[in-house]
Amino acid sequence: MRPIQDAGVISRVAGLVAGLFERNRCAIVEHCPWLRQLIPDEIPSGVYAIARDGSLSVRVEDFSDAEEDVISARRAVARTERKCSGPPDLECDLSGECDGSGECDGSGGGDGSGGGDWSVIETSWLGGTSVPRRAAECALARVDVSVPAAVLIAPIHPQVTRVLLDKLSVDQMLLVILPEDESIGHHLSLVDVSEELSRGRLRICAGLRWGEQLAELFESPIELPIPTRFVRVGSTPSDISDRIQSLAQPIIASAAERLAVRLSSITTSDRSPLRPAKSVLLMGSSRFALWNDASMRLWNVELTEEQASELEPEFSPMGVKVDLAHPIERSPAQLAKCAVDADVVFSADFGRAEHPGFLPATVPWMCFAQSRVPRAPSDAADERSRDRVVVMNADLLTLALATWGERRTIDVRAIDVRDVDQDSLVATAAKPTSRGPTVLLMDRQPDVVPESIERFSTHRLLWDHLEKVITHGEQARSVGAVDWLKREARRFSIDPDTLPLDLLMLRRVIPVLARATAKRLSRERSGFQIWGEGWQDEPELSNVWRGPIKDVRTFDHVIDTSGRLVDVWAGLKHHPVRTMGRAMLDAWTGQTIESRHQGRLSITSRLIQRIICVATDT
Repeated sequence: MRPIQDAGVISRVAGLVAGLFERNRCAIVEHCPWLRQLIPDEIPSGVYAIARDGSLSVRVEDFSDAEEDVISARRAVARTERKCSGPPDLECDLSGECDGSGECDGSGGGDGSGGGDWSVIETSWLGGTSVPRRAAECALARVDVSVPAAVLIAPIHPQVTRVLLDKLSVDQMLLVILPEDESIGHHLSLVDVSEELSRGRLRICAGLRWGEQLAELFESPIELPIPTRFVRVGSTPSDISDRIQSLAQPIIASAAERLAVRLSSITTSDRSPLRPAKSVLLMGSSRFALWNDASMRLWNVELTEEQASELEPEFSPMGVKVDLAHPIERSPAQLAKCAVDADVVFSADFGRAEHPGFLPATVPWMCFAQSRVPRAPSDAADERSRDRVVVMNADLLTLALATWGERRTIDVRAIDVRDVDQDSLVATAAKPTSRGPTVLLMDRQPDVVPESIERFSTHRLLWDHLEKVITHGEQARSVGAVDWLKREARRFSIDPDTLPLDLLMLRRVIPVLARATAKRLSRERSGFQIWGEGWQDEPELSNVWRGPIKDVRTFDHVIDTSGRLVDVWAGLKHHPVRTMGRAMLDAWTGQTIESRHQGRLSITSRLIQRIICVATDT
């Protein structure tokens, strides 16, 4: 035990913890009002604030005493954090001394203040050392949640909630059940979940009456997506997990049944569509997605009364928007509410077949196909059907015609748009040029083994084998990536017809090919650049990584200033990278492909108006 001499340090840490608690408390009061009675007025006793490097560990309730003893330095699980050269189970105290044979760099101070530079507090983990975080990461390493909503059962530490939220995408929701009254106080004090609460990504049922809260939650006016997955962590006693799941399942099943009845009544309603359309429902995302920005461009379309007055007199769209990046807005129940008065629906890269059940069959659905052709609806042969696929990518036209038929396929570049501003209609890249850097635009995917692969030992062996072969460049480049993958599967006595080929291509072959290609180009070519999320975690590529792509402006700038784009999407027949008007380096074959200048479409209000007119005339 060593006293902390610096009262200013203690005050700063106390302020950080108090600010964290207050942000979470305000978010809980606003978005989970059923928990108001359980929220403590102050930070609960026993909460700790610990700097990331282990140099500070004090009890929150003792912040008033500047001479209070430090609790104890936490076990240094990661040697990279403490830079200890000894065994990983060494325990370092605040003076920087190790009780084992290794040597420590002495990140703590001999006076107990933890050293001179306290800027580390600003980026510290509040509420725990690396132990809870690393334990949560290990426990959830193989958890792959692909459903819109999931339930986390009784996590013993808030870091479990935090890690699982980090693994989910922005459009997935997590419902956490905390079966003890005091659990909510510690969750509010130890991790920051205020943003997830505000964006609808997190909801919490806590206390001894969590079952009543859960039932009321699915009966509230704001209808949540129905969870279809329970996540259980091994650190939670199995008897507790079993009991909570057995009580929660009937509540969730009852909510699912009620929703199914309501959606059935909506889809079977005989509502004749108006001609021309008077109300438009835009289903887009407020978040930019690399290589799939059509949804965001659709979200940014303004269909207001003022703009509508400038269009043709018979077309006066009163636009309603659904944010697909918001888990609650994209739930079937909320979509059904928004679609009640819609006369036409617009979406990007998905259609009625991917989201069935919330829209009457008589209401036309127009889906922009930017990176993929959505599945045709089941009534493809019905002449009365007014669903259409709007092709933005010329490469997809043949596939759209084969899937949807000529009558239901609209080639947007063939539309008569003489009265539409061409500059706003087509966002073309700069003229092809060989000058400029070779650029890889891709978000790095985490190396997580899906549960469906883990279940079979041969599939896991194939998973590891693919990384080894591709990393060393030993794959057969003379055949296509999918055919090569099937051949490799047969080497492990796996029938390719039983193998999730799409999953392996997207989650294994393409990410490993991207990493291997990036490392090779960084060594061989000057001027090579990487843009995207996650590459900062690759030390070998830190010198070529330029940053993430978070908006369309940055994306357009990178495309316009590049000389060649790296195409790592082997096995995918159609990808927007091939329509950017740039020469491409095919990472699978190693060959350079000449550019094809097509340009990219920018969705506008006038374009939507023209598409509706064309669709209603066919």
